[in-house]
Amino acid sequence: MRVSVLRIFSSDRLDNCVRYAALAGAFVFFFQCAIITSYAANFPFWDEWTLADTLRKYLSGSLSINDIFAQHNEHNVAVVRLLCLLVFSLMGNTWHPLASMVVSASLVAVLAGVWIWTIGRLGLLNWWTALSCVCLVSPVQYENMISGFQTAFYAMMLAVAGGACALALIHRLTRFLVVASLACVFVAAFSVASGLVLSLIFSVGLLLIALREAGSMRELVRSRHLVMNLGFALVGVVLIAWLFFANYRMLPVNRTSNVSLLAYFLTALSFPFVKSVVDTPLQIKVISSILIWGPVVAIIPVLLRNWRSVFEFRTLLLLSSIAAFVIGFIILITFGRSDPFISPRYGTVLVWSSMLGLLALAVGVRLMEAVRSRAVRRVAVLVCNIWVIALLSANVTAALASFDDMRRHAEWRLARRDATLALLATSEAALEGDQKTGCVVS
Repeated sequence: MRVSVLRIFSSDRLDNCVRYAALAGAFVFFFQCAIITSYAANFPFWDEWTLADTLRKYLSGSLSINDIFAQHNEHNVAVVRLLCLLVFSLMGNTWHPLASMVVSASLVAVLAGVWIWTIGRLGLLNWWTALSCVCLVSPVQYENMISGFQTAFYAMMLAVAGGACALALIHRLTRFLVVASLACVFVAAFSVASGLVLSLIFSVGLLLIALREAGSMRELVRSRHLVMNLGFALVGVVLIAWLFFANYRMLPVNRTSNVSLLAYFLTALSFPFVKSVVDTPLQIKVISSILIWGPVVAIIPVLLRNWRSVFEFRTLLLLSSIAAFVIGFIILITFGRSDPFISPRYGTVLVWSSMLGLLALAVGVRLMEAVRSRAVRRVAVLVCNIWVIALLSANVTAALASFDDMRRHAEWRLARRDATLALLATSEAALEGDQKTGCVVS
């Protein structure tokens, strides 16, 4: 067994996977850093101001574990606070929001590397699955790219996709897989509240792995090893949920508009091709949704029918886990927000729709290799390539159109920064004047 493992890790195929993974990680890191350099400002903005209290308590020595896990709106951003403290200490106890943005770029780089390495190990790496990493740094998510606080979204998606990759690559119910899955659930849940959905998805995934490993439900119940690992996973999920909801205060759902839930749901499904919920015709939303999700919906039933096969099962775990999370996320924001438009903040999650579509097309091409008819295979490959070109072209068009939106957003943030600095300067001057005249400020 040891010799076979060493042979796998010394193979040319693995070397190529690592090489491509490193290239993908480097590309997305430097691309996002270029966007940060061009559009971001080293000044706190909106939610970032909540981190000031965490840093103040850290400097005074009064920071407690309750402060780390304190609720922020409907979220518990313990991961964001811990990353902020790490960056703060590395920067010599100096607060630089730009450094947190670079952390976000680093998380994206790791995610890109893990994604390329995984699909390479599954034998699904081709020119369009490699290019799918470009979606990870699409400017359609510009609000997260130029905001240090939004490491939350990047940490959550690293946990989601990284955990799904672990399920697909290991595909056996080992204690390591259970611990890794629980770690991913913890990071996702304590980054953005919707990350809690991952606990249900990974629980189902671990159960499917155990069921396939045992062969039947009866054999699963008889297997002490599998039952203990599933029980350990269940206890871990319960503890994470308890930690999240301990002292949690439910906030009223504040739907900011009266747009149709169905219209918002369809718009989120077709993001980034469609962003406006109100102004876009229904036909465009339906066509865009089919372009993105059509391959995923078509390939998952095929994988389910052949889930006993190793390749189909591993691909099913990878594809369905991430797809289930994206759909769950869309449902949550549909009922929780329903704005007249899809916020760029959600782009970090929704770009995975296109990435899953590209992966599903690669799976379809791989499965077509079993078809005996050469003519059928050629036609299928041609259709998949045309679909890929259409999907990538639409994503590139949406990304290019987002640069103007990102520029306007950056200018607006700079205006808010200048207004805040002017207000602080005025307050400081007024305070100095009161001190000189001997006035007491109540």
